[in-house]
Amino acid sequence: MVVLRSSKMYTWSEGSRINADAQVVGKELERLAKGAGGSLKAGYVVEQAKDSSSILHSLFEWDDEVAARLHREDYARYLMRSIRIEEVTARGETTQTLAFVHADGAAGNGYFPISKIMKSEELRSSALKEAGRMLSGIRKRYIFLRELHPVFEAIKVFLEEQEQREAG
Repeated sequence: MVVLRSSKMYTWSEGSRINADAQVVGKELERLAKGAGGSLKAGYVVEQAKDSSSILHSLFEWDDEVAARLHREDYARYLMRSIRIEEVTARGETTQTLAFVHADGAAGNGYFPISKIMKSEELRSSALKEAGRMLSGIRKRYIFLRELHPVFEAIKVFLEEQEQREAG
């Protein structure tokens, strides 16, 4: 009798800009997880990657000045993604809306105030495309959770309608 073993195939997320073999990195992260008791923490991965012989070493920025600048830029993006506008409706209900949304426009890409997004068809369309990419990513990330399948069906319908709008 032949026993077939399933093999894991690691790939990068859609849109990922990591320039390394996903299979090699995935196996290394799995090895590190086993050595760390089954789960990984970012600090542990960085600590292991410090060794210049590590498979992960070249994936990190080790120049502290450059790394600090990149970290600050990442934190700035985090700030812009995190800030909300809170409003009270006529019914007395409190709602929160993103204050800034990432979009691509004629002037370039960046985080635009939500008021500007809603006034510009170009920026609104870009934000809608970004929302579609995010929803697609959530669907792919959590497809294994059966309880979410009704939500995923709605996302699928939205994405199909979005494709039709863009084509038509």
